[in-house]
Amino acid sequence: MSRDDLPAIIESWISQQPHYDLFTRYYEGRHAFPFASWKFRQRYRWITERARMNLMPATVSAFTDRISIDSWTSQDGIDEAEANAIERLAGMVHRGAWRDGDAFTITWQLPNGKLRAARQPANAIVPHVDPDNQEVLDRAARVWVDSTTRHARVNIYYADRCERYISRLPVVEKDGAKLRDIPKVAIGWMPYDGDDGGPVLTHGFGVVPVVWWKRDSDDPDKRGRSILERVIQTQDELNYYVASTIVASERIALPIRYALADSVGLNGEMSAEFDPTKESILALVAKTAGEFPGPDSDKLLALRAAAQQDICLATGIPPYVFSKNRGDVPSGVALRIINESRTSAVRTFEADATPCWRGQMELLGHPGMRPIWDDPTPHDASEQLTQAQAEKDLGMPPEIWLRTAGYDPAATDEGGVSLADRVRAEAASSATAMAQAFLDGQGAAGASYTG
Repeated sequence: MSRDDLPAIIESWISQQPHYDLFTRYYEGRHAFPFASWKFRQRYRWITERARMNLMPATVSAFTDRISIDSWTSQDGIDEAEANAIERLAGMVHRGAWRDGDAFTITWQLPNGKLRAARQPANAIVPHVDPDNQEVLDRAARVWVDSTTRHARVNIYYADRCERYISRLPVVEKDGAKLRDIPKVAIGWMPYDGDDGGPVLTHGFGVVPVVWWKRDSDDPDKRGRSILERVIQTQDELNYYVASTIVASERIALPIRYALADSVGLNGEMSAEFDPTKESILALVAKTAGEFPGPDSDKLLALRAAAQQDICLATGIPPYVFSKNRGDVPSGVALRIINESRTSAVRTFEADATPCWRGQMELLGHPGMRPIWDDPTPHDASEQLTQAQAEKDLGMPPEIWLRTAGYDPAATDEGGVSLADRVRAEAASSATAMAQAFLDGQGAAGASYTG
């Protein structure tokens, strides 16, 4: 066994945790609020815990919603995708790659003999590129804490086997609280044989059964870049404006008032009766009174809008994506022009992801397959219908023009008949009826003419 690899694996695993934890926290809305002082947090704790405008999920989905595998280059690939929910797997993989910069799957044989690809959290996988062939991995490790045994676990995948290890001592308490650090030295681990598989599981893939999707990375040995890297600072700025708006609403509802007294005491002090237990003035003789102007809420709203625009500029997301006004959505050529940057980013990712999916399908027993991507270029509804009608008029199969029109040609009715087959049957029936009507009409005309 290759226990000597364990120290390097654990060191890499520990070092990558803050990196991925940052993106996870921000995506889930657990933001840092770096602008909040201790006094602000004490007085407005509910703001720092709940009040935020989290645009992180929308930033990711602005791209991943445009990424979709339409089909595969062979019928075997189509059947595999349908039988093993590859579409769902692809959605998780693509979201993970854009959120974390990296996404991984591990392919393994189930007890029933079938092969299954399972998506893995990016922070759990430690990949290692083969120095002699940087297009492939020579090993990849999965590191996690087993909640049942309370011990740390490591599975190391090689081209011919999987080695399994478990920490000698538990690392968490029964309630999940940390007990001790995961061991960094090889002596802290021992082979895992807690089930029927034993410490070493062999396989026949011939390659490491781990696929690594990366976003925006040109170095085979480096991890990808999360789209959130560009906008976390702006998200903090946006949270500041949101918090300021809420605090300002308190100032607007409860303005700070002032009064100028008419008389003074013997020592030249203002004459007023004050109840310290209620923090209120009971009586005050004043010549003039008023209130200080409140904050300008319009300016705060404008600053919030400007922060949203900064996110759009940093990522290439069209501004209308974050807008609640449907009138902001362009159409036709303008829609495609304003989406040019986003469409380009999606196409680049698809080009990088294609060999990964080819490798994934090969691990599942279907070599030579590659995905056929949906067109990420946006079209408005009228353009879709016009294009679909043109495809129909050209005699293209219903599977093509139905999808162009926004329908799923494979959707079935209660009888199990697909939409495409139903359209085909109705078209054939209509054509037969028209032909019969034509023949009936011509025969009647001929009879009348000859008579």
